[in-house]
Amino acid sequence: MEGTTTQVTPDNDNVAQTYMALSDSTPFHIPKPQQGDGKIAEGAAGIQSNVRDLLKFYKALMVAKQDPEKRTPLKEIEAITSAHIPLESQPSASERSYGLGLVRTMLPGSLGIVGLNPMYVNPMPLVGKGLDEPRLCIYHQGSIPWGLSSAHLLPDTNTAIVVLTNSMANNDVADWLGQLLLETILDNPDKNDYVNIAKDSAKFSVELWLRMERNLEKHREPHTTQRSLANYVGIYWNIIHNWCIDIYEDNGILKVCFQQQREESYELNHYHHDTFSWQLTRNEDARRGRFPVLDPEFYLLRFSVVSNRYQSNQLIWKHDPDVPSGETFYTSPPGCISKSTITGSCLTNELDAVD
Repeated sequence: MEGTTTQVTPDNDNVAQTYMALSDSTPFHIPKPQQGDGKIAEGAAGIQSNVRDLLKFYKALMVAKQDPEKRTPLKEIEAITSAHIPLESQPSASERSYGLGLVRTMLPGSLGIVGLNPMYVNPMPLVGKGLDEPRLCIYHQGSIPWGLSSAHLLPDTNTAIVVLTNSMANNDVADWLGQLLLETILDNPDKNDYVNIAKDSAKFSVELWLRMERNLEKHREPHTTQRSLANYVGIYWNIIHNWCIDIYEDNGILKVCFQQQREESYELNHYHHDTFSWQLTRNEDARRGRFPVLDPEFYLLRFSVVSNRYQSNQLIWKHDPDVPSGETFYTSPPGCISKSTITGSCLTNELDAVD
């Protein structure tokens, strides 16, 4: 696997250029990623590879699964490929479960559950309609701002299908291509029309951005006032003090950046009361090279401004759908000596000054 590495090699010209799709599907070039080499997201997206190497890897995985006694660097394959978590909300005759990083589905069945397409197509198409016998498909998907990927395995025939793209499209095109190729290999009599499915899902994904804009406007309370911008300015820290939101004023405009990276700043617009929005359009999001997030709450920052010098201003950001109340970030109160000395007692609502 000579083309697989976790090293960032800026001078390597044998690397795909990267793009984001605009709302009209025009590709917009974005810089090559710098994942890997100890960066924060290396565990999720730090391996660079190619189709040839991944086909070798998945072939070795299937061989190891069929012959556990065979010498191989791949260990615990049975545990990795076995069912651990059911993915059906209701009992079903057909298996759909999650292993350790791999999804198991008996065909006919729907695929793509760990990708982006279920946001755009519901229900997902049934793959393998008309098969004489059920077939086990094991698959994995990846989605990052500069590319999409899918791998579908048929262990009973040692078949692997790998699709890599060099852009974030308006749908999970790697998933649709993988499913199309899978049905071609299965040669089932009742195949899905993936060309039209892809067109419809891309159109709907763009529509979701417009829906989000309408949703935000629908819930906005008009004619409310804001405080002086200086009241909101500050660096807001999470409770364990390893992530911050920097709110600052620039020529009369309130802006936000994360981790004090001001070269990647966003304008804040008054939404209502002490809430501000940094909402982006699909094209603004793409030109920034950002992963598409379609939750309206993600783009709202709610401030709680206090006048007591021994208390922190607070900011609530609902960045995680699994935490519906949002996460609270705090400015460092005057009594705390420095970032390195701030403790949990310095981040509560009622604070004592530190001598």
